[in-house]
Amino acid sequence: MKEMDPLVKEAVSGIKIHHGPGHPYNLTLENRVKLLLIKQLVGESNRMFSSMLVIFSMLSDIDVSYKSVERLYSDMEVILAIHNLHILLLKKKGMNSSDATGDGTGYSLTIKRNYESYAQKLKDRAKEDNSESNRKGGTVRKRLFAYSFFLMDLNTRMYVAFGSSMKSERDAYIKAMEMLRSTGVTLNSLRLFW
Repeated sequence: MKEMDPLVKEAVSGIKIHHGPGHPYNLTLENRVKLLLIKQLVGESNRMFSSMLVIFSMLSDIDVSYKSVERLYSDMEVILAIHNLHILLLKKKGMNSSDATGDGTGYSLTIKRNYESYAQKLKDRAKEDNSESNRKGGTVRKRLFAYSFFLMDLNTRMYVAFGSSMKSERDAYIKAMEMLRSTGVTLNSLRLFW
């Protein structure tokens, strides 16, 4: 934690993105990255974490809603800074080569839309489908899966690469290997469990 501040400063120092029209950020890129890292470390939900921030806002003058915390996950500047931070940590640890292990996982996705009109359309469509399925013999629905693949160095227990895909675990593995090449870390060995 003591080393986080200078590492985050270095990770964000090279990022310069032109912002067009729109609402400016309340927090600097450095603060947004720190906020996301601390949120992950604390392990609370976005709402709970933003409630905790209210207490600290008395000391730091940071006023952040849970929506601001949610937006950090899709903020391209934050994503770039986290990637830079990852590369800096690998270099700091002297990670040039690795004896690694890999783990791939698939997650079933459930997506909710909180729009009443959309829900009504689904209800109307379900009624139509039920009447048609009685005539046709039923319909088949496809499930969505998100796949991820992690490569972890066995000596340092640091993740050295990550890949994700909506297609397959193999595609996630390929993306993790592409990320590994971009870091400059070479694999001495790789242990995979299927």
